Amino acid sequence: MKNNDHQRELIALAVAGDRLALQKLLVAEGRNVERYAAGKLPTALNGKVDASDITQQTFLEAFSSVGRFRVELGESFRAWLFGIADHVIKDAVKHVQRVKRGGQFQHVRTVAPTASCSVAVLVELLSADSHSPSYSVMGHEAVQAVEDAIAALPDDHRLAVRLRLLEGKSLEETAQLMDRTPGAVQGLIDRAKKTMRGKLGRLSKYR
Repeated sequence: MKNNDHQRELIALAVAGDRLALQKLLVAEGRNVERYAAGKLPTALNGKVDASDITQQTFLEAFSSVGRFRVELGESFRAWLFGIADHVIKDAVKHVQRVKRGGQFQHVRTVAPTASCSVAVLVELLSADSHSPSYSVMGHEAVQAVEDAIAALPDDHRLAVRLRLLEGKSLEETAQLMDRTPGAVQGLIDRAKKTMRGKLGRLSKYR
């Protein structure tokens, strides 16, 4: 009961504009959203959009639309996020269908993120990726820690993170821009994420 009360309190604060409360909610639901997206992705999106893309876009949508969440209706926050993920997936399918009709595929990006918003979303994704419960360092300090970690990355790691995770390009688009194979780019990103998670972990020990 206490956990439910705490979540309701966080939801009310998030709807009122408290970004820290929203970040905590997203961290708590990150893995659930990614698992949901993985189960919903149609075969038409194979190699173009993956579950982490959908999760990132869902978080960006949540940042811009949480004020419209109807607390008084008692809607599940998780169900609300799943609904956003459904719309993101539908948009991705529409883009693919345009390609088949001769249009140009563009990676799904229905919200144009600011740099700070993108890094904040990356904080949530790094936290959701972690098996440790210690990532309670949300807010400005966590965003600053990730920004510092990105700046300290080797050039190729930093470019891969910027293109793939901050600008939201697909793995294939990133590989083409970097003149690398998709597998090589994914390796760079995985190592960069490990480094950045370590930065967040060190910060959490001092809180």
